Amino acid sequence: MAELKIMGSGSFNAGDEYYEQVVISGSGKITGDLKCKDIKISGTGKIEGNIDSDGDIKTSGTGSLNGNVRAKYITIAGSSKFGGNVKCDSFRISGTCKVAGDVDCRSLKIAGAAVLENVSASEEAIINGAANISGLLNAESVAVHLDGDSNVEEIGCTKLYVSRRRDEDGEFKVKIFNFTLFSMSRDGKGVLTAETIEGDDIHIEYTKAEVVRGAKVVIGQGCEIGRVEYTDTLEISEGAAVKEQVKL
Repeated sequence: MAELKIMGSGSFNAGDEYYEQVVISGSGKITGDLKCKDIKISGTGKIEGNIDSDGDIKTSGTGSLNGNVRAKYITIAGSSKFGGNVKCDSFRISGTCKVAGDVDCRSLKIAGAAVLENVSASEEAIINGAANISGLLNAESVAVHLDGDSNVEEIGCTKLYVSRRRDEDGEFKVKIFNFTLFSMSRDGKGVLTAETIEGDDIHIEYTKAEVVRGAKVVIGQGCEIGRVEYTDTLEISEGAAVKEQVKL
C-alpha cells in the first residue's frame, strides 16, 4: 500500500489514495480528505480535510487537524487542535489539546491540558491535570484528580470521584505548565467548577457546583454547593458548604 511521508517541508493533496502510513516529521500540509491506517506527526503538521483512520493517530509535535476525525486510537503528546468532531476508541492527551467539535469515545484520559466541547465516553473519563469542557461530559465513570482548575458545564455519569492530586507523601504536586487558554495552578489549589453534576455514586472534593443530584452523595472538603438532591444517602464534611439539601 502507498505511504505518504513529509520529512522536510512540503504540501500534498491526499487524493483518492488509501495510505498505510502518513508521517510528518518536518513541516507539512495535506489537503483534501485523508483515508489511511496510521498517522504520525512529530514536526508541524496540518491536515485540511476529514480524516478516516483505521489505526492510530499520534502527535508529538504540533498538529492541526481541521476536519472531522475518526480513528481507533488517538494519542496527543505535543500540542494539537481539532477543527471538527472526533470519534475514536481511546483518546489520550498528555500535552495540550483543543477540540472544536464533539468527542465520542470509549475512554478519555487527560494528563495535560484540554479544551473540549461535548464529551461522550462510554466507559471512562479520567482527568489528571486541567480541563475546560464547555458542554456535557457524559461517561460511565468519571475521575478528576485536580492538578489545576478545571471547568465542566455539566457532568452526567454513574460514578464520579473528584479530589486534588497528591504525591505519594501526601503533598500536592506542583507543575509549571501554561496552556494558551488558561493557566494551571502552581500552588496545589485546583478546583472543579460545574453548573450541574448528576450521577448515582458521587464523591467530590474541592468542587463548586450549582446543583448536585445523586443516589449516594459525599460532599467532601473544600466544596461549595448550591443545592444537593439525593435519593439514598448524603454525607457532608465539616469543610464543605451546602446551601440547600433535599431528599427525593
